[in-house]
Amino acid sequence: MSTYPSYRSPIRTFQELGVSTENIDSNQLRFERKRLLLEIQISDSQTTTIGERELSKNDVIELFDELDRISHLNYHTAIFNHPVLLNLLENHTISGTIQNAHKIHFDTTEEWDIFIGFISPYMANAIDKMLSSVVRKNNFKDLEKAQPFFKLLTQTDAFFAFRKFNNFCETLEDRLENLTLKQTTFPAKDVTFLHYAPFYNTVNDLTGFYPNLPDTVATAVINFTVNTERSVGRGKNLVEISDQARRLHCSAELRTIIVSNRDAFWSSREQKSSFNPNVVWRILVGIVIVVSIIFRAGNRCESRKSYTTPNQIEMQEIMRQIKKNGGYTGSYQGAIEFNESSFLDLHEKVIKSEEFSIYGENFYIRQGDPGIVSRFRTDSTGTMYNLTNETDSDMIMVIWKGTSVNSFFAASTSSINFYAEDNSSIFFYSGKNWSDNRAIEHLHLSVSNNTVSLIRFNGYFSVTSDNDFQFLRKFFSLTDGESTDFTIKDEGKGYQFYQGDNFVNYSY
Repeated sequence: MSTYPSYRSPIRTFQELGVSTENIDSNQLRFERKRLLLEIQISDSQTTTIGERELSKNDVIELFDELDRISHLNYHTAIFNHPVLLNLLENHTISGTIQNAHKIHFDTTEEWDIFIGFISPYMANAIDKMLSSVVRKNNFKDLEKAQPFFKLLTQTDAFFAFRKFNNFCETLEDRLENLTLKQTTFPAKDVTFLHYAPFYNTVNDLTGFYPNLPDTVATAVINFTVNTERSVGRGKNLVEISDQARRLHCSAELRTIIVSNRDAFWSSREQKSSFNPNVVWRILVGIVIVVSIIFRAGNRCESRKSYTTPNQIEMQEIMRQIKKNGGYTGSYQGAIEFNESSFLDLHEKVIKSEEFSIYGENFYIRQGDPGIVSRFRTDSTGTMYNLTNETDSDMIMVIWKGTSVNSFFAASTSSINFYAEDNSSIFFYSGKNWSDNRAIEHLHLSVSNNTVSLIRFNGYFSVTSDNDFQFLRKFFSLTDGESTDFTIKDEGKGYQFYQGDNFVNYSY
């Protein structure tokens, strides 16, 4: 389809005309048409009004011709009863919260396919119009909110809907390079979107339509951060951008560079005194590797390593061995380390478990307070801090540093002590009514040697709120700060994590 249609709900028009949508009567439609045409004939302005629209004689004729041609009235009704979807289709914006009562349900795949064929052209037009604003303002958070509706696009319509975003990503490297050429100071205002998760999450969401997009964006981000590693005013920007870019589902080679360069950027971050040159060699290594990968980009499909994962039979054997060993201490084979990628994988798995209610049977004996059960759990080390939970939710704090991942439990309106090393990464799983009959589990796989180990929460929160879910989606990085007192506050619009009087640096 070369021209994609705009959507305006006919249900609203029927309501404005006072026509019931339960049983559309063609005789009643003809009567309303004659009535409106008569009003126009006797009106001084030669117009009539329906709702907020002023219509001429030709407008009325065209309107009723459209109403006569309407099919799938049940689809229009379902869309009208879904305020978030209706607003996206008509106004090309996302607002409000999707309620279970508004969701559209079909019993069979065939029914879904017919509905998608109906709504996809309208959805393609809406997202295309929305992207005009998103790309212009670099406000990808709004686009990420529309992600639940991406499944309502056919493959062909999706290429039209996201063509502006694809072009934005394909030209990202050139535009970032132009920024570095035009100024010696770090262009913070122009690259704000690189600091936040919505941009990278959308790139990942669209890999089904544009498979090379994560590698394209990863290469652009790596080269930009390397080119600005000495820019005045860079502060911790390169660290924060690299923290976010780790989310990309790019090649293993590119992700390794992002993680390695992140550590170098942290060591060389801009301080008030002077630049620390001791780690420049690490940045130069990154430059060499990136140049090498860009040189091989044209043949990446042929040259990329093929990482294999266990098949279904092997996975069943893995689960059997894990259960045999008590559910947490054993592994399938060899040794495996816990690293930054492991932490992000665990974080994403917990988010998905909470979002889609994906829980496993709790097959081991409950152990202590709510928290992580894992072979990577070790005695806590580092500085002792105090955490006060001022919210109505109970909180599990998950902390990663080095090769271990630990957890601490802070009940609602309570305080605890916890230990953490500098630069530790943290996320919070929160809610109410802890239950140990089911559990969140993450089967951790090392792509280098197919080693598998299981990480589990020893239960799950059976009641969670939107505040809990939005707080879970964030992960925090502990940076150097004077205060050892941390607080989680409920500030109306959501939970916030403070160190003393300052926000803790987080990625979202």
